[in-house]
Amino acid sequence: MKHTTTTAPTIQRVKTDANGNGRFAVHFLAFLTSEESAAPWNPRDPHAKFNLAMNKARKHGGKRYRGADFAGGVVFQAHSEADVVASILALRNA
Repeated sequence: MKHTTTTAPTIQRVKTDANGNGRFAVHFLAFLTSEESAAPWNPRDPHAKFNLAMNKARKHGGKRYRGADFAGGVVFQAHSEADVVASILALRNA
């Protein structure tokens, strides 16, 4: 059975890029379904969940956020927070 999620993830506005475009950061767990995030931790591949989330996020223009103020984040370049939320919910429910 496929589980769909409609709750909006927590999104944080971060500094603009070099060209002044707005950016939003989201924690990588926002991209995983409840089954994927509840999977047991694998000591042989500790970054498995992060890599799975990044592969999903890249399909919609997400990139790894490297700022020290938001560890484990995915950053999107967007003008509105609503666009980012719509992309994340589409990825979760796909």
